[in-house]
Amino acid sequence: MAYDREQLMTALRNADAAGDTEGATRIAQMIQLQGQQAQETQQPSSPMVSAEENARQENVVNNANVARCNW
Repeated sequence: MAYDREQLMTALRNADAAGDTEGATRIAQMIQLQGQQAQETQQPSSPMVSAEENARQENVVNNANVARCNW
C-alpha cells in the first residue's frame, strides 16, 4: 500500500514518540524516497504537450459518456 507524505509524517512522529528508532529510521527513508521520486518525475511541460494530453483526456471522458448513454 502506498502512503502519502502526511501519513508517513504522522507515523514518523508516532515512532519517534514511542522510542522506536528503527521504525522511525525506516519511515524517514520512505519519506526521502518519495521526495526523490517526485523530483525525478517533475519535468517542465510544453504547452503543446499539455494541449495534447487535455484533448486525449477529453476524448476518453466523451467516449465514456457516449458508452453510458448507449446503455
